[in-house]
Amino acid sequence: MKSSVSQRGDENRADATDGGSAPREPNPNSVHADVPSNHVGNAHESQAPVGQPSGRKKITLRNRVKRMKRHVGRQLVTWFGPIALRALASTWKITLLGEENIDDAHGAQRGRIMAMWHGRILPPLPYHARRDWRVLVSRSGDGDITSNVLERFGYRLVRGSSTRGGARALREMLHTLKDGSVLVVTPDGPRGPRHAINPGLVWIARATGYAVIPCGVACDRAWRTKTWDRFTIPKPGAHLVFVYGAPILIGRETSSKEMDAVGEKIRAMMIDAELRGFAHLEEKPDW
Repeated sequence: MKSSVSQRGDENRADATDGGSAPREPNPNSVHADVPSNHVGNAHESQAPVGQPSGRKKITLRNRVKRMKRHVGRQLVTWFGPIALRALASTWKITLLGEENIDDAHGAQRGRIMAMWHGRILPPLPYHARRDWRVLVSRSGDGDITSNVLERFGYRLVRGSSTRGGARALREMLHTLKDGSVLVVTPDGPRGPRHAINPGLVWIARATGYAVIPCGVACDRAWRTKTWDRFTIPKPGAHLVFVYGAPILIGRETSSKEMDAVGEKIRAMMIDAELRGFAHLEEKPDW
């Protein structure tokens, strides 16, 4: 669930419980992280040396063509993607491992956070559809494409990421979890690197007090894109295994140094979940 889709005026800090009981600390999703350092000074770097053609028209034309192709691609994915995915999914065989962990984390009508890799967001999407689950989607262009497909399958969205819309997204996530629903997060999205844990996942779990379920997806045959996340699209007739690990609770007293260790623990459990899935299929991991 490729999986993982700003308003500059968002606050830099959010009260984790909306009631002021959560400890106040700098928000790691600060909007000030929105401008990468390698973009500083581009306005000057784009100027051509004196006496040489700037090449501005050629670059502009190329960019226009790229934007047009991107727009057409988004429209095709939005309208035909769900149809093709439903057709594909109807041919898949699905095995669930550790499904009881979802209920264990849920207990007493409490919400839970499902963590899965960005490149695995698509395979579970049809299976978990129409359950009123929320998905954290970045405010990037790729996030816009993902949002359209998710909504066609009945998912509800929380728009934000580690760099955009953090404060507002945190409030939406808290309301989602308080309602006892599931929040799906891709900790290595939206830009990678693959299988890395964005600090935002651990921070969200600590700030809200809800459990994280490390998930894994394995598939015996699939198409895999050449993008950083090796986005997985199972082929017709594929056998898929969805693995749900034991829930992890992160106490609010957890220090910043301890949070790094917790993040590594979640990463290890997500990797282990995928290894269990591939072992069930008697296949080698695809990474």
